[in-house]
Amino acid sequence: MEGMKGTERAAVVRSSAARSVQAKQRSGSARAVQSAKTAKAAKRPKKGTKTTASEKGGKQKRLGFSEAWREVCKKQRPLMMAMIGLLVVSVVLLIFSLVMLRPQGSLVIIGYGDVYGKIVGLSEGYRYGNWMNMLAFPALALMFGVIHNLLALRVYQKYGRNLALIVVYATLLLVAGTFVVLFRLLGEW
Repeated sequence: MEGMKGTERAAVVRSSAARSVQAKQRSGSARAVQSAKTAKAAKRPKKGTKTTASEKGGKQKRLGFSEAWREVCKKQRPLMMAMIGLLVVSVVLLIFSLVMLRPQGSLVIIGYGDVYGKIVGLSEGYRYGNWMNMLAFPALALMFGVIHNLLALRVYQKYGRNLALIVVYATLLLVAGTFVVLFRLLGEW
């Protein structure tokens, strides 16, 4: 460098400085890439574990009903209690509707409606028919207890706990309405 002129020396110094800046940038980008890889690996779940859509943040593989129930039991106590309550109330409805069947009667009350009574000319509004029509109530109890709980599990997997609780509470209201109708038909209330 001693035999170089001032401008040549400045150009060499600039080029070596530029090379060192480029090397730093390359090593910095390599570090950034490495840190991005480790961050992705940290977010990735362990092998053998299944996540819900809310944990994963995207589309997921659908869990079976038994795996979903286990997850609800471990992580979502309020939903589990509501689902068990729905099952218990549905079993009570099933037992009550089976006990109140009157197969010995030729005609039993099978329906009620103020509009129907006014159309036919009956003041009570009750409809009479075969006792087998009352088998709709035990079938309804089974549907509420089993199918609606399975539906709540699917809603939990896809949309989360809050919507699943809404499904369970709405079904509980339907069961309560079914009890009211059944009591009216049996003349108990």
